[in-house]
Amino acid sequence: MTFKLLKEIIEKNNIPEDVLIYSDNDWDDRYCCLDGVYYNESHNQLICTDGTEDQEYDYRDCLCLYRDGLETEKEEEVNADSTL
Repeated sequence: MTFKLLKEIIEKNNIPEDVLIYSDNDWDDRYCCLDGVYYNESHNQLICTDGTEDQEYDYRDCLCLYRDGLETEKEEEVNADSTL
């Protein structure tokens, strides 16, 4: 699924902007709250993580855009600029 399609679905169905996004985890039959977002520029992939410790994906080539409880490099840059 592309972000464009997800955005269209959300807008078409008037889903509120503060909706929580979960993933359907087939491993243990439960829904998982997403806690991180990574971007792999070379593959044009947005990877959402669900907090599980045993990740199969290699994030070394990815930019961490968001990680629950952790400030990313991008957020640090924005915060530094806002103090000027």
